[in-house]
Amino acid sequence: MSSGSEVEAPDRGILRARGAVAFAWPLPAASLALGEFGQPWSGLGRPTAEVGNAILKVMSGSENLTRAMQALISEAFHGRPAGGNTWFLDDEGLLDTARTTSSSLASRSATPESATLAGHVEHVRWFVALAGAFARGERPQLDWAESWGVREVDPAGWRELLAALEQEVGELQGHLEGAVDLEDPGRLLGLLGLLAHVAYHVGAVRQLKLALSGGDPQ
Repeated sequence: MSSGSEVEAPDRGILRARGAVAFAWPLPAASLALGEFGQPWSGLGRPTAEVGNAILKVMSGSENLTRAMQALISEAFHGRPAGGNTWFLDDEGLLDTARTTSSSLASRSATPESATLAGHVEHVRWFVALAGAFARGERPQLDWAESWGVREVDPAGWRELLAALEQEVGELQGHLEGAVDLEDPGRLLGLLGLLAHVAYHVGAVRQLKLALSGGDPQ
């Protein structure tokens, strides 16, 4: 089955949730094939409990869980892979969106009390670093207030923050390639929680960027 073929569904619209997360129907058949994780599921419409159970069956085993988690983490930060499909984003990941944002825009907030775009990015960097520490077997002290310590950045500081985030993401993915046992429920739930947390901030950053730029994302 080619990656360009599609699975028919009753309606062919685009479902968009807050945060610009999109699900398009019909889905590319390659997406329903879980990339390299399983056999293509032709003829399926919207996801059902049966489909969900099939996904879990295909992904059972630490190696497949690791590959699936790697793909989802990469999408969250780097967006659509070259020539590939996405699972929960329409195109851009968090780093893609941040790199096309100026430091001055990143230093602004919707209200005096709310976080800036740079604040969201630093919060995610802190959270990914925390996940990496736990993956290494460490038990660091948690200081949530510290995670929101950044508000304003100059151009150099913005570049450094994005580089630091990318480094933390790369290190976390490196740990996943190593000895992290994803069949351990606690570790798996922790990483799933990380993905949900990052997905929230991807949406928050996109919406904040649009609001602050008056609809012009640049």
